[in-house]
Amino acid sequence: MKDPHSYNLTRKFAFGAAFVMSVAAAALAWQTRTLAVAQMERLAEDNNANLTQTFANAIWGHFAAFIGAAHTLPPDAIRADPRTAELRRAVGALVANTDVVRVKLYDLGAMVVFSTNPEQIGVPAEDREDFSVAAAGGMSSKLEFETLIDDLAAARENLWVLSSYIPVRNAGNGTIEGVAEVYHDVTEFQINLAHLEQLQIGIVVLVVAAVFGLLLGFVWRADRLIRRQHDRNLELAAGVAKAEAASQAKTEFLANMSHELRTPLNAIIGFSTIIRDEAMGAVGSAKYKEYAGDICSSGEHLLDIINDVLDLVKLEAGSMPAKSEPVNLMEVIGGIVKLTQPSAAAAGLKLVFDADPALRPIESDVTKIRQIAFNLLSNAVKFTANGGIVTVKLWQSSAQRLTRLVVIDNGIGMKEEDLAVALAPFGQVDSGLNRKFEGTGLGLTLSRKLAVTLGGDLKIESRPGTGTTVTVTLPGPMAGAGALLAAAS
Repeated sequence: MKDPHSYNLTRKFAFGAAFVMSVAAAALAWQTRTLAVAQMERLAEDNNANLTQTFANAIWGHFAAFIGAAHTLPPDAIRADPRTAELRRAVGALVANTDVVRVKLYDLGAMVVFSTNPEQIGVPAEDREDFSVAAAGGMSSKLEFETLIDDLAAARENLWVLSSYIPVRNAGNGTIEGVAEVYHDVTEFQINLAHLEQLQIGIVVLVVAAVFGLLLGFVWRADRLIRRQHDRNLELAAGVAKAEAASQAKTEFLANMSHELRTPLNAIIGFSTIIRDEAMGAVGSAKYKEYAGDICSSGEHLLDIINDVLDLVKLEAGSMPAKSEPVNLMEVIGGIVKLTQPSAAAAGLKLVFDADPALRPIESDVTKIRQIAFNLLSNAVKFTANGGIVTVKLWQSSAQRLTRLVVIDNGIGMKEEDLAVALAPFGQVDSGLNRKFEGTGLGLTLSRKLAVTLGGDLKIESRPGTGTTVTVTLPGPMAGAGALLAAAS
């Protein structure tokens, strides 16, 4: 049986994990590239700054006067000036064997007074903001892609360059006398970075795919286990429903059968009693009279069993609620003791009734209390050998708001592990005397269920060869009995 609202853990995990891992991989790649580019920019910028400082120390002083007065000349005059060619050679020698592809020199008026590309001489700075930073003593750089750039030797295409605006300081007093713009070729780095990115992406994809596959396998297995457990739960729920229906059917069957059996049994008991007692005249044969007595005894025993089964069925079905009426326990329990006295005497037992003289009435169900007391006393007499003592104690505690009925015998007793069997329906504990009297094993079970129905409980203490003590807890004196019954229900 499949749940129509299936969990779909595998599919949900696949979409969710793929999205999260893709974002994580992209973020990792972006972070790695950012750090690499930043590192490259710092290195290239430092190289440009060192180159500019070397230029300032070795060359600037020789050309300072020319550069300072260049703004007074037209661009063509600057280009034609021999000192420009000399400066070009000096700069070429300085940047030889480096990755510098272009150098510009600005005067403090932001005009290009020298460039390795002569066409740029005489034009203002392209980025006044970066120029201002350098003119103030700072340094500013940016990464650019150039489709065409004039090298000192030849024109080059499609280059990544880092252009840096760097102040040119006087070697003597350190004052800023101009600004140099140095273009550093970082194309190879960018190519290597692209290869590194591809390699990194490949590794990340492989790792992510492996982790994703592993986790997907776990989730798929978990999904199957959950589905299987869910189906199992549905099956168990269906089984419980069937069991409850079967139990209800059994309860109804037992109730109906008990009712149907009691009617003919009452007739059997009644007619056999008439024959046994010869109420309508002599039978004529002593054997017939004896048989009639046996029939009557067997019928009464069978009726007792049916009544016990019917009571148990009613208790389990909850159709045997407790009444609420004043109960004189001294009178009720004393009556049961008197009723049991003949069978106790026939078994050679001493029956003792010890009740608190100050016992007050309780609010309970007198019929159920009689049944509990009769069952417990019958059991005590049944399992106590000749010469034994059965004691019935009855006392109350106003402080604890309870009444206790205690039945004590010094009979055969039970092992601790047998107590659960004795309290189970139809439970029979094997011992030398447990077949002394016939029985169904329902007495203790019924007594305990009846005690619980009355808002109390039943507990057993027993030791083999020593005896058994059964304690029934009932509501306290009537002043508090109503509240206890209301709370229990």
